[in-house]
Amino acid sequence: TTNPFFLPLVLVATGAWHGRRVVPLVYDLYPDAWEATGVTKASSPASRLAVRANELLFRHADAVVFIGDNMARHAISRYGEPRRWTVIQTGADRAEFDRAEARIASRGWEHDGWLRSRVLITYTGNLGRVHDWTALAVGLKAAFVESDLGRKAACLIAASGPGAEFLRKELGDVDDDAIRFSAPLEDEPWAEALARSSISLVALGEKAAATSIPSKTFSAMAAGNALVVVTPKGSDLHDLVKRHDCGIVVAPGDGAGVAAAVKKLVRETELRKRLASNGLAAAREHYEMEVLAGKWREFMAQVEKERPARIGYEAAKRLVDLTASSVALLAAAPALVPLAAAIRLTMGKPVFFRQARAGKKGVAFDLLKFRSMKLNRLSVAEMGVIKQDHPMVTPLGRILRRFKIDELPQLLNVLKGDMSLVGPRPTVPEQAEEYTEFQRRRLNVRPGMTGWAQINGNTSLSWGDRIRLDVWYVDNWSLGLDLRILLETMATVVRGERVNEKRLEEAKRHESDLGRSGR
Repeated sequence: TTNPFFLPLVLVATGAWHGRRVVPLVYDLYPDAWEATGVTKASSPASRLAVRANELLFRHADAVVFIGDNMARHAISRYGEPRRWTVIQTGADRAEFDRAEARIASRGWEHDGWLRSRVLITYTGNLGRVHDWTALAVGLKAAFVESDLGRKAACLIAASGPGAEFLRKELGDVDDDAIRFSAPLEDEPWAEALARSSISLVALGEKAAATSIPSKTFSAMAAGNALVVVTPKGSDLHDLVKRHDCGIVVAPGDGAGVAAAVKKLVRETELRKRLASNGLAAAREHYEMEVLAGKWREFMAQVEKERPARIGYEAAKRLVDLTASSVALLAAAPALVPLAAAIRLTMGKPVFFRQARAGKKGVAFDLLKFRSMKLNRLSVAEMGVIKQDHPMVTPLGRILRRFKIDELPQLLNVLKGDMSLVGPRPTVPEQAEEYTEFQRRRLNVRPGMTGWAQINGNTSLSWGDRIRLDVWYVDNWSLGLDLRILLETMATVVRGERVNEKRLEEAKRHESDLGRSGR
């Protein structure tokens, strides 16, 4: 996610509910961009609030993607290092310009009559406060008014933003045959303008070195344009152009430098073609959309293997457990007393069945149930053979088991904090001690009265499949998923158990992915 800039933090803050991984793409840095353009000061309440928001975002997002190395270093130094991060540039799609060139060849281009045989210089896109308008205005005016460049070149400025109006005003006395202005172009005319041009202008202000990397740079490279770039040293834009030798770099505020660079590229055809060729080759090898998509896929696959980061999930889950178990016990109290009396009369003492179970991190606790059979204690071996139709299960016990009423005392376990309403069903300590590394993942959360395995087959599943479903739940838990499980538990009680093959296959794939990643 990118814009609005506060959206990623909202998604991180609500992660306990939606349970999805949140990966912000830092396309522009705020409040850094505000401060660079004078909108705010670092000491202002707005900047301080934005800094705090970024600190929380970087700390709690599942991962962060920056679009430049220098931007990443600056952001990490100011806001802290995210738990996982990478750099993936914005890039461009060369196919757009291939199609544009084919259209131009078939029907010409609307500016061809105006251009004649002149070299086209373009500025396309936004001209916001992070861009250096002054250097462009001074440079273009000097190039087209103080020389005969207009006979050899023409300039098209198809821009939006306050900088576009500034250029219109400053360049208003330049011959319309030399510099023309246009509103921002739609996709196809925009691609045709870049495909038809030979030189592209890009400008970044002195203080905006770490806040932005104009995406128009990659489009111009992919279109086969040589670049004239106004940017400070230490910016990703500066490093990009120098690394690939695809343009001329001018310092911010140096209008004379812009004029000299434009005239040089117009007049020196071989230099212009060499820089353009270098940029196109770099765009195809490093910044083509398919190349960058591969980087995204690889990075997101790594992110997916880790449990999502969620602010306050465990606290929220515990609050829900306390509230729901208290309300449920109070509501059920009038029925629990006569039920306990019926168990006492038909099965004798005690009313409750107690057994040691493995809780979170394997810590043992006493699980409570209403008695449903004549025996009050079972060995691990006996547990595996005592089914609902076993002779030791009483008629009343069968009813209690069929409608899960025997589980109600576990609300006391939930109230104490031994269990949760939703989680993997607790197993006996002897079994937990024999868990593999994969199986031990189910002990990372409190066991539950119901769980993902219980609504997707439960006793109809093999022990291994139940473990797989439990581990999938542990690695994907959220309050939204818990609510879903509680609702489906009610349906399962009414209709009976059914194996959900689709969810079982998903759990098996999850196990396989964890195995391949060595986790």
